[in-house]
Amino acid sequence: MHGRRRRKPARREPLARKAQLSCARGAIPGHDIRGGSRVATTSLVAAARVDRTIRTVRGLRVILDADLARLYKVDTRTLVQAVKRNISRFPADFMIELTAGEAANLRSQSVISSSRHGGRRTAPYAFTEQGVAMLSSVLHSRRAIRAQRDQRADGAAEGRAQADRISAMRPAALLLAALAAAACGGRSTAVRHAVERAATAMGSDLRLTAWTDDDGSANRAFDAVVAEFERLDALMSVWRAGSDVVRINAAAGERAVPVSAEVREALRAARQVSEWTGGKFDVTFGALSDIWKFDYQNQDDSVPAPDAIRARLPLVDYRAIEIDDRAGTVFARRKGMRVHLGGIGKGYAVERAVGILRRAGLHDFLVQAGGDLYVAGQKDGRPWRLGIADPRRPDRTFATIELSDSTFSTSGDYSRAFVKDGVRYHHILDPATGQPARGCRSVTIVADSPLVADGLSTGVFVLGPEAGMALIERLPNVEGVIVSAGNEVIVSSGLKAKVAIVAAPTDAP
Repeated sequence: MHGRRRRKPARREPLARKAQLSCARGAIPGHDIRGGSRVATTSLVAAARVDRTIRTVRGLRVILDADLARLYKVDTRTLVQAVKRNISRFPADFMIELTAGEAANLRSQSVISSSRHGGRRTAPYAFTEQGVAMLSSVLHSRRAIRAQRDQRADGAAEGRAQADRISAMRPAALLLAALAAAACGGRSTAVRHAVERAATAMGSDLRLTAWTDDDGSANRAFDAVVAEFERLDALMSVWRAGSDVVRINAAAGERAVPVSAEVREALRAARQVSEWTGGKFDVTFGALSDIWKFDYQNQDDSVPAPDAIRARLPLVDYRAIEIDDRAGTVFARRKGMRVHLGGIGKGYAVERAVGILRRAGLHDFLVQAGGDLYVAGQKDGRPWRLGIADPRRPDRTFATIELSDSTFSTSGDYSRAFVKDGVRYHHILDPATGQPARGCRSVTIVADSPLVADGLSTGVFVLGPEAGMALIERLPNVEGVIVSAGNEVIVSSGLKAKVAIVAAPTDAP
């Protein structure tokens, strides 16, 4: 190289590699990066200041989502020049060299490819978690800017000019702006992005997403939500010894039991839904659950004898549950009664989660527990777009809907179900017959309250498509989508302009 002496690359300390390696393992927030998926691979030859020492960085692999790479056109030369000309602005933990073992493992998964520079193999580097967050934020920022340009109102000249100026910035300039802000600890220029959490709660998958520029606050709020789900499950579960519901059932027909305010509140809401639906929603269906065994891990797909079902029907009656708020007690009047909050408990927990996230200062977020979901504000500057599952192919959606500050709850005959002799048996039981309800395949309720929507989706399912839709149309701030047993899609009047049917639901038994 014309007599220029090549600087020998130095290696980072093992602690930094262990703590900060992220991107090479596919952990780009908000994007699905994994072996076999479409990725764009870029080599970056640059220099980075680390612990006051300049170290030559060779053969860096930048793994980005293919669509984002095409959209933002982040090319090798742009990044190389940006780094070389602004070396002092990069934080020390922006990138990290991979060990030989890590590189070999990633090559075996086709995540990175072998590369040669000057006739010999170059050392693979990867962005650290901090570097990944910076790049992801920049990409999301440019996408949001383009969306704003598409939607800007006529006459907003200054807004157009500002958007044009920002959009015209080269990717490298935006990258450096984000790096400088992060390195200086500045919050004023932070870019909003998705912060996500997945957990298991109340026997269902719990999913939390927030669009924010403050990861720390979002994650602390998520911790509080997960803890609240666990606390409520300890009060409402029919499986956890000592829960309020277990104690109510154990004392049925004998005495009132002191219970928490949360359980009393959920039972009062359940009674309201029971009255709206004429008893088609009933939390005392628990008397039937142990003979149908839909809630049991060892479900054997057996159908209970008609006599066994008829013997339990007198124990199914929501009016026999006494709630005494002054004494703080609940009494199930008939011995053998079993309260089961499975049709309303998750909705109650989602409603509590919404309150936690709002008090934490979050405005744009999603909370989903099984079929119960709430969305607040917007996702990346647009309303949240949600899919309604195809009852016969739940892995696909047959309709989409855009919502903001609303809840969305679906009940269907496709979960906790089995088909025997050509007949589908599922967990949504008609309190009047003790048999699975037959009028619908799925019911989706859109409302203001997750608690109300959870109970109504079950009650409307049992009512059937005609009576169920009539109830939806009568109730204020409630809308719905019903797939009937005949595979007809029925949409309430307030949703017809918001629901898009993308494909007819699959027609199968």
